[in-house]
Amino acid sequence: MAKRILKNIRKNWDEYEVWNIKTYTITEDITTVTTEATVWVSPYDTSYGYTNITIDENSWIKWKEWAIYSFVVNTEMVVDSSKRNVRVRIGSSWSWIPVMDWAGVILNWNTFLQKNNTLLFIYKTTYQSTWALHLSSSSVLSVNWQTWAVSLTIPTISTITVTLTTAWWSSNSQTVTATGVTANNTVIVSPAPSDIADYADKWVYCSAQGSGTLTFGCDTAPSGDIVVNVLIMS
Repeated sequence: MAKRILKNIRKNWDEYEVWNIKTYTITEDITTVTTEATVWVSPYDTSYGYTNITIDENSWIKWKEWAIYSFVVNTEMVVDSSKRNVRVRIGSSWSWIPVMDWAGVILNWNTFLQKNNTLLFIYKTTYQSTWALHLSSSSVLSVNWQTWAVSLTIPTISTITVTLTTAWWSSNSQTVTATGVTANNTVIVSPAPSDIADYADKWVYCSAQGSGTLTFGCDTAPSGDIVVNVLIMS
């Protein structure tokens, strides 16, 4: 079985280890973005200025060969068309890392890094003599962070008690009325504390459920009435 470790280091930062491949999530709350109009030299596109992304050095993000870095873009990391050369560093003491596409060309982030996009990059030297972040593929995951929501269905829970009467056992089986029970909802049964010993000693169990009924079985019919607590989830 593949090893999977999930560490929640902080609210919006996750580090995963899946088959020994590190994955880091970079969100805007752990970055500082600045721009420069200055035009530089190769490998950057000399026609445009810079967008500089500095990752908080206390965020636990690290540069690791073949690690995957997921940039989640909202507003701060959106790139202006005149400053398409994007470079990244961790803290002010690290060198700038160029950001390239899957073919080793400086990435036109004015096209890729737009609001509500998430991009995956791999840290490697494949197309660059020094380290660089390379877009993992030509695809971009687009998520509408403003309208995205999770819908959860919380079951309705109710409780009742039923009594297994001594005289009603027939062939070690007994069906009782159980209001709220259906053939398909989830039912949990447990004997009342005062009847646990007899319930366990006679091996009493719930064998079936129907519309408004529960059927119990046993190895030997109990000598006294048994009260059973019933939890119903629907």
